[in-house]
Amino acid sequence: MISEAKAECENALEIEDRHPNVGKALAELDEKLKDEDKREGEVLERARPKSEFYRELGKAFTAAGPGDLKEGWDGPSCTLASTIIGDKFHASGSFERPPNLLFNLSYPGAKKVEQVKVEYSGTVVGNAITGHIERTYPESPSAASTVLGGSEDKKRVLMILSEDSREFRVMEDPSGNFPSFYTLKRPDDQPVNVES
Repeated sequence: MISEAKAECENALEIEDRHPNVGKALAELDEKLKDEDKREGEVLERARPKSEFYRELGKAFTAAGPGDLKEGWDGPSCTLASTIIGDKFHASGSFERPPNLLFNLSYPGAKKVEQVKVEYSGTVVGNAITGHIERTYPESPSAASTVLGGSEDKKRVLMILSEDSREFRVMEDPSGNFPSFYTLKRPDDQPVNVES
């Protein structure tokens, strides 16, 4: 629509007795086109990681499948012990963190740290896993007893196993506006058993 209006203004510039606002309108349209191009570039740049992840996920779905995933994995917040039974993957671990300030104010005798449990569960397809991550905060009040938060956080995850079976690339909350990307890695001293 803007490009059509710009074409009309350019045609109007060729008229000898044109309205004095034609030049101003053309300048404003040029500025709007530049803004539109800039916004389009920003949207494409934000979408790039997600798009690239989905491209790699498609390749992973068609791969031969992982070998032994029963080892430990170093995650962003803790080490995870994992199992695979048939096509079902499960990994879990835990870490300590300070409870939120509101919880400490509401429960003055509460512990100064809380144990957060992290669990991944999903279905293996080729070298990919589709499933969920669940973080459980057992020291926090339940979702029913607080307005500001809950004791569980469950999100969808997509995972891609690297060709050398040393790391998973993870996209958490893929349908959200701002999914998070991170990796789960095997410790350096851990052997990799890849089935043929």
